[in-house]
Amino acid sequence: MNKNDFSCVRAMDVRWGDMDALGHVNNATYLVYYESGRTFYGEELELLNPNLGRAGGVVAEATCVYRQQLHFPAKVDVCTRVSRIGNTSFDYTAALFYSDQDENPISTFKARMVCFDQKTQQKYRMPDEIRELIYSYEKIKPEM
Repeated sequence: MNKNDFSCVRAMDVRWGDMDALGHVNNATYLVYYESGRTFYGEELELLNPNLGRAGGVVAEATCVYRQQLHFPAKVDVCTRVSRIGNTSFDYTAALFYSDQDENPISTFKARMVCFDQKTQQKYRMPDEIRELIYSYEKIKPEM
């Protein structure tokens, strides 16, 4: 896995407050970085527009693999892509890299998202126009 596998790449600064008592970035903070990556992805495709209606999803399952320690100060890139599109769910695959490196991720992440309508509290089928938008955006085409 390398940075060039991703269409959505955003730079972030590691903050002093991201560290824990052991002097490295706290493991829970990685999940915040990946949440930011999902938000950046949604912004790039304009999926966060409230006028789109039910375009949201909720995290059903998440896995984070920690490959290296991360310390302050550092500049990192959070890289996010959709790797699978199902009927009512989709998978985000993401990685965190040092900004000056294209390989050897600091950590990797995968989340299963369920298309979920907050008003009805029910899952729903992903609209075809959003499927097509995601599929056309990705460098590595999602599994369908």
